[in-house]
Amino acid sequence: MRKRECFVIMPFSDKENPDNKWDDLFENNLKPAVDGANLGYTCIRADPYGNFMRHIMNHLADADVVIAVLTELRPNVMYELGVRNALRRRTIMIAEEQTIIPSDLSAFIAFYYSIKTKPGRDKLAQVIQRRLAMFDLEELDSDNPAADYLEKRAQKICDQWRANKDPKILTSKITDVLPSYAFQLGLLLNEIGQHLRYSRIEKSVRASLSSSDVMTEVKAAGKERAPRQKDISKMLASVADKTIEAIREENFLTIDTRPLLARKSARGEILQLPYDQFPSASSFIDYVYTTMRRHIESMTYGVKWVLQDSDSGKMFKDAGRTWAKEKLGKDSDDRTLASVGIKRGMKLNAVPFSGKS
Repeated sequence: MRKRECFVIMPFSDKENPDNKWDDLFENNLKPAVDGANLGYTCIRADPYGNFMRHIMNHLADADVVIAVLTELRPNVMYELGVRNALRRRTIMIAEEQTIIPSDLSAFIAFYYSIKTKPGRDKLAQVIQRRLAMFDLEELDSDNPAADYLEKRAQKICDQWRANKDPKILTSKITDVLPSYAFQLGLLLNEIGQHLRYSRIEKSVRASLSSSDVMTEVKAAGKERAPRQKDISKMLASVADKTIEAIREENFLTIDTRPLLARKSARGEILQLPYDQFPSASSFIDYVYTTMRRHIESMTYGVKWVLQDSDSGKMFKDAGRTWAKEKLGKDSDDRTLASVGIKRGMKLNAVPFSGKS
């Protein structure tokens, strides 16, 4: 199992007093609790010397989990907590008993600890280990108000886009969710993806227009002395249909979510997704899940639902995060779609699955 990072933000110890209570809390309580969870986490904290803020910022952005010690409400801890909340979820907020937590955070506090007694130390370890386990199962409710707000705004933007497909709304609203610099990076990634995608589409169009079937139709129409406009229109429509189908088969996947969501009394949809958009099986399955997330539980692919090839009937059950965790001990299925067996142009149905083959 790969090592994951649990980063602790807490007050710094006094350099002149090695017996400081913060060292004791970290070395004898927090670190052993994280190690004892046996979930592959490495527990670390910042070095308060040198250019430590760059070090801290990197960990706040990259750490799989952050433990925030809010005891004494130290300014550096509160600032770092705010940065973490704006960047990612999976933060465990703890505070020593009798700490008065600000009202905007009180609903998100995980535990009020006391390490003066062994039962108190044991309880703190149990809470941390339980939270880490629940993070892996994705069964926790929200752990910070910033993420709640951003998720609601993002969902609203998604709903508006699906309702009217207006690019202006998407462009004007998305900056409400992402900082401007993140938005610029997103535009760049989209531009790169579009360039690759259009290159493939151009290749598909050229191949389709020069195919033997199209050339046969053109030659047949040319043999007529004065082909009727109706016949020409019919021929061009046939060529267009062949070209569209060639583009779809070379560049897209079609996913029909209606068979699965009909069981949930919900309205599904047919998705046309660029094949090259997904670098891994997990990224593809996660995207399909997000379109149904209001009706489908997370981490249930291969357990309660799967994608099935509409032509062959093959179910791609051995894929996704749950499969990777059970079979590979990894958090995601990093295999390419091709290696999983999902090919360009496939038409897939999301269907119920009992977990048995």
